[in-house]
Amino acid sequence: MQESKPGFFDGNPKMLFVFGLVIGIALTAILGGGSSLPGNDTVAQADEKIVVDTDDTDPVAQPSGSDVASVPIITSEDHVRGDETAPLTWIEYSDFECPFCKRFAPSMEDMLEDYEGQIKLVYRHFPLSFHRPLALTQAEASECANEYLGNDGFWAMHDFIFDTTSSNGNGMTEQELVDYAVELGINESTFQTCLDDDRYVEHIENDLDGGAAAGVTGTPGSIFIDAEGNAQLISGAVPYSQIQLLIDAVIE
Repeated sequence: MQESKPGFFDGNPKMLFVFGLVIGIALTAILGGGSSLPGNDTVAQADEKIVVDTDDTDPVAQPSGSDVASVPIITSEDHVRGDETAPLTWIEYSDFECPFCKRFAPSMEDMLEDYEGQIKLVYRHFPLSFHRPLALTQAEASECANEYLGNDGFWAMHDFIFDTTSSNGNGMTEQELVDYAVELGINESTFQTCLDDDRYVEHIENDLDGGAAAGVTGTPGSIFIDAEGNAQLISGAVPYSQIQLLIDAVIE
């Protein structure tokens, strides 16, 4: 009878150890990669590089000792809801066509009501590529409303969009945005021109780039800043109970 040759697994233990290590690393890479957080739309591409201009600054809520990469400070171009002098700040990077952002909006309303005078909300744009062009047009519409009616106009359009859209990139029409602007008292032709000339695209993209620099990778992406300027990144549409725990932990 012919003597059988030793198989691979009958070989030397050192080789077996190396083989097992390689297989383990490969499995970890396969199983661990590509994961996403629940309640969060994630960025699908990183092909845009935009520079944030922070020359026009407001000292309110300027973070220090932050545990996130970099938080752009609040400027006169930001949109604030609640008491602007409140010691706590919640910055939300959001996409008007993100279903999780739509679901998260009532939590922001509850937060401002329950912690009135203690926290303010800052909305920043983060329109994801797979929700464009509508998400970008909606962001422009909110900025155009702000141009003609101020901060109240911005938040009126913000609320209208989230109340109306069914999300996911095709949740409403551009004409609905124009019709609502007219309801607010803005001339239709004037508002349409504001949308068509893309005058706020750079501002919107600056918001997106600033959020990415701070570590935001999807929507909603929030940054909670306490009275000492310490910042914490919160990913996804977290339950309101978690928001309460964060705020209660820093209220004296």
